[in-house]
Amino acid sequence: MEKTFNSVAEFQEYYFSEERLNYLEKELCDNLGLTFQHQHRISKNPNNPNLGFIEVAIPSSLHNSPENIVNSFYHKRGFNINKKNKIIEAKKDNESYWIIVQEGSTSYTINIMKIY
Repeated sequence: MEKTFNSVAEFQEYYFSEERLNYLEKELCDNLGLTFQHQHRISKNPNNPNLGFIEVAIPSSLHNSPENIVNSFYHKRGFNINKKNKIIEAKKDNESYWIIVQEGSTSYTINIMKIY
């Protein structure tokens, strides 16, 4: 089956999955209405490219939960989503992620670990 891409960004995300964290951060910010740099941050582990996290501020009005945004993000990219306790597992072909969304007093933290 041939894969068709609608944009260069979509192509890059598909073939350079380490950039997926950047795309997820953008999706979270867009959906939560976070437009200022101080409202979000991304961190990648320099010693382990399979670990990273995104922290986003809790907006004053929340129309969609970060967990739903994460589920939708991976689902739109062809991943099967399973939730086990607090762990979201996103699986597709030979690629799998564990994602945990935690709510703090002023922000959400989305921890992502690429399993394989």
